[in-house]
Amino acid sequence: MKKRKAASRCWENISNDLKQNTRFEKTIKGKWLALFGYSQILHTFAQLNLQLLQNATMYSKN
Repeated sequence: MKKRKAASRCWENISNDLKQNTRFEKTIKGKWLALFGYSQILHTFAQLNLQLLQNATMYSKN
């Protein structure tokens, strides 16, 4: 649950930065920050999906 909140907070930070400064995404720093943020979000969702899959397989064995 904490990871999901952190991912959404990270997404909010990126979107707020992009709203405040439209040229932000054109800077190298902006591109790297956005890339890092997106990769963190994808990583978090991948972990959540893996955890759900492991839980499902454990329950199906029982």
